[in-house]
Amino acid sequence: MDAGHYVNAGSSPPPLYFDERNVHAQCDSCNRKKSGNKVIYALRLQEIYGSGILEELEIMRNRGGKWSDWTYKIKVDEYKEKLKQLTHQEAV
Repeated sequence: MDAGHYVNAGSSPPPLYFDERNVHAQCDSCNRKKSGNKVIYALRLQEIYGSGILEELEIMRNRGGKWSDWTYKIKVDEYKEKLKQLTHQEAV
C-alpha cells in the first residue's frame, strides 16, 4: 500500500500534505501506474466527506503555508501516538 494523495504530494503545502482527508491508503497500481486514479479517488472523497471536499482541498493547496520545525515535531508526536493506539488495539 502507498499513501495516495488526492492533491499531489509534490504540490501540497505541509498543512495539506498531512491532512488526513487528502491522504489515504492506495494500491501501488492506482497510486503509481494510474497517477492516483483521480476520478475514482475524487468520487470516494465526496462519498466520505461530502460534495465540498474537492473545493476545500483546492483552497488549501492554493493557500499554501509553511511549518516550523516545532510544528513538524508536533505532527510526528501526534502520529506516533496514533500508531501506538492502533498497535494497542491490535494486541487486544
